Amino acid sequence: MGRAFTGDTVIGSIVATILVFASTNPRHPLHKDPIAADHIATEIIEAAERFNQDPHELLAWGVYESSLRPDKVGDLGEVGYMQAHGEAARECKAVSLEPGSFKCGAYLWTLGDKKCGDHYRALLWYSSGKCNGTPRAIRIVDYRLWNVKKWKRQRK
Repeated sequence: MGRAFTGDTVIGSIVATILVFASTNPRHPLHKDPIAADHIATEIIEAAERFNQDPHELLAWGVYESSLRPDKVGDLGEVGYMQAHGEAARECKAVSLEPGSFKCGAYLWTLGDKKCGDHYRALLWYSSGKCNGTPRAIRIVDYRLWNVKKWKRQRK
């Protein structure tokens, strides 16, 4: 079995994590909105299943890249949940995926898995453009993966 997960338990875990995250900011659009959280969780699960990725990792990147705001635009023109820009955005457009969407991010991770030979290095590539990463990318990826492990333990 690959990294992708399915089932009510996982979608419930993703929704719960989204709501806990949003509860820290009463002005966040997802604050106390389980229907919107469920919609985002469904997008995450669909992307994870389609590209054989871990939905908890996609959630972590969405939280840290865009604060789960699909309309977020970064300083370098990055867009969407996953903040894709430049070559990454063009890669997604080339296969009819919305740049910055969870499906775009999962697709890019799959490309990185093939290019870099393992998933950790793929995440470094996604964060820095290099399979071996940069010191900054290593810190970012390690911190996000640490949170993924923590979230999974909390939701068991």
